[in-house]
Amino acid sequence: FGTLGLALGSLGRDSVEDAERLIGDLEHALGTASGSASGRASAVAATVAAEMRWQPKLLSARCLCRRQQFDVASKVFSELSKGFPELAKTQAFHDLEMGCRAGAQWMPSVPAKDGSSQASQSAI
Repeated sequence: FGTLGLALGSLGRDSVEDAERLIGDLEHALGTASGSASGRASAVAATVAAEMRWQPKLLSARCLCRRQQFDVASKVFSELSKGFPELAKTQAFHDLEMGCRAGAQWMPSVPAKDGSSQASQSAI
């Protein structure tokens, strides 16, 4: 949890490089957590690692957005949405994804309902 906090702090200070380095360290630690202990401690470590696996990926997506690598960030958000459906149901996840989309000026998935779109639909 300490490394996660440091990565968040680095990202908050706009130190994307430091945040990405810490995220890599965290992903490595989570990948090796289940093999570092034995018995019940190993099972607990594996459970914690599984529950935390989305956090470095989400931070990585935020870093990609800050670097304006929107296409890659979109793929990470998509992977998170598919791999962690409980996360994808949260408003915070949608807010982060839409904030990144707004930065990229992606087209919205549903056309906006304003006077111009209604006028063009009534002409059809």
